[in-house]
Amino acid sequence: MANDRITLIEGGGSAGGSAVSAVSGESAFTVDAAAGAVTMSPDMKEAFLQALGLASGYTDLQYVRSNGSYVITDLTLNGNYTFTFKGRATASGAIVSPYTAHSSSTMRQGLLLFNTASHKVAPYWPDVSWSDQPVPAAIDFTQTLTIVQDRNGIAISQGEEAWTCSYSGSGATYDVPLYIFGSANPGHADYNAGIFESLTVSLDGGTVARFVPKLRNEDNVAGLYDTVARRFYTSAGGAFIAGPAA
Repeated sequence: MANDRITLIEGGGSAGGSAVSAVSGESAFTVDAAAGAVTMSPDMKEAFLQALGLASGYTDLQYVRSNGSYVITDLTLNGNYTFTFKGRATASGAIVSPYTAHSSSTMRQGLLLFNTASHKVAPYWPDVSWSDQPVPAAIDFTQTLTIVQDRNGIAISQGEEAWTCSYSGSGATYDVPLYIFGSANPGHADYNAGIFESLTVSLDGGTVARFVPKLRNEDNVAGLYDTVARRFYTSAGGAFIAGPAA
């Protein structure tokens, strides 16, 4: 927001006083001097509090649980990114897609499905064919695990257990947004029976997005907060169920 252009607008305030409004992108605030009131959009309020070094308007959570929940982010991807996901499934026999940038069978930009019934994972990447890969039984999909995926392969770790699978994908780019849970493919929108703890997206060793679970205090809505863009995402489906405070 700091680099946005801000437009100031003067107008009538309460009791015949004056008010000043500012608009910056989708963010806005209004100052009514006569009423002694300042109102701000959630994005601007968060930026303002952080600039003053005050407590943010969010509570950190250990996790959020999907309830038919998914997030459509503003991030579009190329095949050179790295995903690091921490979370787990919540049901046996479920197919879970922790993240996906995918709109068809040929336009896939990093997608993982793991199946608690068959105990297999199916990693997608540009120019990598669909392939179910069996995972050792020592790794339990219904307990917290960490998944790292990039164009060269995928690794799953859980405590002292680790499993890897190599493949070779391209750095092709598609104009497809990153989804967290669910899928951009309408036929696979229900792959979200999971618990989310964190998702980091890296490029060339730098973090371009890091999504963590938070509770928005003003309305007690649980969602995912991108600590890089400083943006809070609510579910585009069923509301997330908040886990305990971190």
